[in-house]
Amino acid sequence: MKELLKAPLFTLFTLLFALSAQGTAPTCARQFSPQTAKFDTLKNGPLTVVIDAEEVLNGIDQAQLNQLYGANVVTVGGTVPASPKKIKGTVVHLGDAGFLRAYIVGENNPTKGFRDLYQKFDDKIVEYLWATRLDPNIMPISTVFVDYAKELNATPEGRALLANVESLRKNMLNDPNFKIQKSEKILLVSLVQNFISLIHRDFPAGAIIKLAKEFQSADASGILKSDKMDVTEIVNGFSESFLKLQKKVLSKNNRTHLSERDFADDESSAIFNKNWSFIKALVFGDFNSIMAQKQEAIIGEGRMSMAGGKVYNVVDRFYKPWGPPELFAHATKVLNEFIAKAQASGFPMDKMSGGVDFALLDSGRIVILDFNFGAMDGFLDGINSPITTNMFIANLTGQRTPLLEELSQARNLDFENKWRLILSMSQKYLSHLSAHDRRSVRGDMVRWLGMNKYVTEKEEELLFQKAHERFQK
Repeated sequence: MKELLKAPLFTLFTLLFALSAQGTAPTCARQFSPQTAKFDTLKNGPLTVVIDAEEVLNGIDQAQLNQLYGANVVTVGGTVPASPKKIKGTVVHLGDAGFLRAYIVGENNPTKGFRDLYQKFDDKIVEYLWATRLDPNIMPISTVFVDYAKELNATPEGRALLANVESLRKNMLNDPNFKIQKSEKILLVSLVQNFISLIHRDFPAGAIIKLAKEFQSADASGILKSDKMDVTEIVNGFSESFLKLQKKVLSKNNRTHLSERDFADDESSAIFNKNWSFIKALVFGDFNSIMAQKQEAIIGEGRMSMAGGKVYNVVDRFYKPWGPPELFAHATKVLNEFIAKAQASGFPMDKMSGGVDFALLDSGRIVILDFNFGAMDGFLDGINSPITTNMFIANLTGQRTPLLEELSQARNLDFENKWRLILSMSQKYLSHLSAHDRRSVRGDMVRWLGMNKYVTEKEEELLFQKAHERFQK
């Protein structure tokens, strides 16, 4: 399983939202927020989930796949056909839609989308500029570095600094024996500090530095924060990484100099970290690929799963309970209002899908952090996160999946038997996962039960503790 998909999946609470506060068991219809889309299965036909065969772990058979996803699953891969197979009903492509749709399409394909637009919006800065033109308040306020570069270039000192960096860039490309010495490091430190000074003028409390091609949030670890950066350490790391790249490329290809493409290759980005990417963008004058985003006071984050321009599910993004479920309905309302604006502008929002990350600020405002158009929504990976996936499918079809129906049996059980049910389902559905990951999914089960009023607050607390005991089976 790809590490990119694994990383965030096991640190999640799942909350089903907009439920009645009454203690009676809700009907299926009452599980869904009035802000959330309803899917007409009579009109759109049977539902089929299509995934990449490479995502399926050894030992998982077809029946278990169907249980984990809450729908009939078809796996695809290998030789790409000349044209996709067309089947009746609705097909939900969960993964790389551009890849999956080459194999199978349905009469209705809510997650198929427009690949050319998906690729365009892989650039976080393009995404930000587009979104804030429609609604200036939809995302945290940001400034693209090209504006700061113009300010630097407007002063004699700034022009001299940028000119010296340009000379450094030429030496890095053309001199096979070039090394970044103390004087060059001082130059790079000065360059970064000048940008940080401008950032803190605009954002006194600091800003998150985002690169165009990276997926991150304001609450993720390892991100660049303007007020927490050790600039000297970052520059030293860049110098060491440059020597590694220089040695590897020149020795491997028997060449006498580097090219800009050597710095831009995916292989280069994979070898080095975002500190490397940040300094590299500054050295090569790629100021349109860096953005400073105001560092907001975030109470919590969530994920809205969108298909065909409609919201079908909302979950917590981290293990941080952060308020009543009405907040999820509020976030969905904010996104629905934005979707309407985008649609009215002529943007084909009805063809877009993805996992939209949002944050609740301490001011009570909801902002979008990333739209993630066309990206694999890791919360819809049924193999690793079956509860959130089944929630999505249930909201999509308007009826509970067998897995959620089985879990709902807990409403008529005493505490000990509720726990036994969770353990039984863990053994039945989660045997392919590590002990750590089983604990996380059991936590998802407990939160689902709590938000459906099938457990009391006290039971929920105790069950969650039991679900996360270190050696609990």
